Amino acid sequence: MYIPESDEDGELSPEGMVLRAYADKLDCSYHSGYNRILITVRRGSLASLLPCIIGMLAAIAVVLPIRLLSDARASALLLNNLVFPLEELFTNAVLMVCAPVTFLSFLKNMTDTYIIAERSSDTRRLNRDVIKSSVLSVLLAIGFALVVAHVTQNHRPTVVFGISRQIDMTLPEWITSLIPSDIFTPFQTVSPFPLFIVAAIVTYALCSSGKYFDKVKDAIDTGYALFSRMLGIVMYALPFFVFAATLDLLLGSGFGVLLYLLGLVLTVLLGLTFLIAYYVIRLRRAGEPVIPFVKLLVPQLCENWKIGSAIDAVPFNIRYCILHHHMDRRRIENALPVLAQINLDGNCFIITLTALILMLTGQADVTAQGVAAVAILVLFLSLGAPNQPGSCLIGMVILLTYMDAHELIPIAIFCEMFFGGLQNLINVTGDLVTLTGLKKTEQTGSAL
Repeated sequence: MYIPESDEDGELSPEGMVLRAYADKLDCSYHSGYNRILITVRRGSLASLLPCIIGMLAAIAVVLPIRLLSDARASALLLNNLVFPLEELFTNAVLMVCAPVTFLSFLKNMTDTYIIAERSSDTRRLNRDVIKSSVLSVLLAIGFALVVAHVTQNHRPTVVFGISRQIDMTLPEWITSLIPSDIFTPFQTVSPFPLFIVAAIVTYALCSSGKYFDKVKDAIDTGYALFSRMLGIVMYALPFFVFAATLDLLLGSGFGVLLYLLGLVLTVLLGLTFLIAYYVIRLRRAGEPVIPFVKLLVPQLCENWKIGSAIDAVPFNIRYCILHHHMDRRRIENALPVLAQINLDGNCFIITLTALILMLTGQADVTAQGVAAVAILVLFLSLGAPNQPGSCLIGMVILLTYMDAHELIPIAIFCEMFFGGLQNLINVTGDLVTLTGLKKTEQTGSAL
């Protein structure tokens, strides 16, 4: 088996350093005694989105003759006998992998942070900055959702796809449900809080396990890679299930649902101006000129859009930041891999805002308890969300399943289609803004 990197004597060879720096361009596999090495020269910018758009258009083309030539009974039969089972199939596939992916992603992120934080004060500061930024992203999403509720309070949409059942669990019930009676329950039921409590206990135990840490860490990394690949396999079927979700919405609610989806997308995009304003404030506080930063950021985000994963794009972003942003190589090589795993801005903002919009346009009144429950759930979910295709879908499916809003699974599928890549770009932007603050600290330290 070909091993791209060699760290004999604690140092990489020149060839190993080159391969590591361009790891985003290389892919190695070893099956049946053969090595296969792929080198990516060019990526298509619409490789992931275009099939989903084709699936959506195909569903519209299928529904048109059905609506014109058949009655409501035939549409109901098609929904119940074919479309709903297909959506349930996809939901089950997502739920099958989301619990282990979320659990292992949490363990991997926290243990990687623990390893680097032991030898880097910068990483300890990054942890504090990421937590503050994530909480503020949730608060910005709540604030914008309340603004939307106030503006549209007299203009409810004709097509209602909202969370009609609030989280009505009492405080004693919520407390007793935090820790299950056996360790397997969090993986068998979609209950985020027990899953993360178990993950936190395992993380603490692992970080204090002494001589067994390396062996267990290798097992965690292996399991994370395995289940992430399983998630990738499930996501290959996303265009087909976008087709099924479009059939569901059009047959059940008519073509007016397309305007609802358009309004949802435009509302989320408008809400991003709050997050952009927050990033501009952080850049100004760091003494970074905003316009030159944006000019350098645009081509970087274009390449990240093609790569599709903040974690996979780390080698490219390190090269770009060293060359164009003139950041210190040692610091960015330590900081950026951690940030790509634990930065939660995009997850927190988009999932919180989308869930609250669904609640605000639903049939039930939104309570402060319901808003707080969504905020806490999203924060916990984001801690274990992998920064790769499917993380938006995982967050939405777990959230909607926990709220017993299974009829909104088609909306979760569309959220991954419309916001999955956007969420990744927000996380990358947040990484760079945070690194700019680290660059200011470095310059201040040098001056002192």
